[in-house]
Amino acid sequence: MHKIYLSGALLTMAIFLVGCGAPKAVEPSEPSEQSAAEQMPAGQSAIVVPVEDRCVEACENYVKQCLYLVPNADEYVFDQGRESCMEECAGWETEKVACMAEAVTCASMTDICDL
Repeated sequence: MHKIYLSGALLTMAIFLVGCGAPKAVEPSEPSEQSAAEQMPAGQSAIVVPVEDRCVEACENYVKQCLYLVPNADEYVFDQGRESCMEECAGWETEKVACMAEAVTCASMTDICDL
């Protein structure tokens, strides 16, 4: 029974790590003539969430959406997955971090967020 549990946990980690390859190259967009603050409607201010905070959110969502699906997974597996995710997240583009934080299923993390 432990071999199945360990195999499932290792398989999940391997899938995660394989899917976390190098970030895709993104072509730079044309700079806007207006700053972000100028583009906001009157009376509103831009709230900037640090990428590190979004990585915490994205990785917690990864644990919740993907690792909770691993049969008999325990806190050790969740902690290892969270730690691995945080290391990988540091190199992700902002859009991928946001996608991972907002994904509603593990499949959408793979299919839409390119995990």
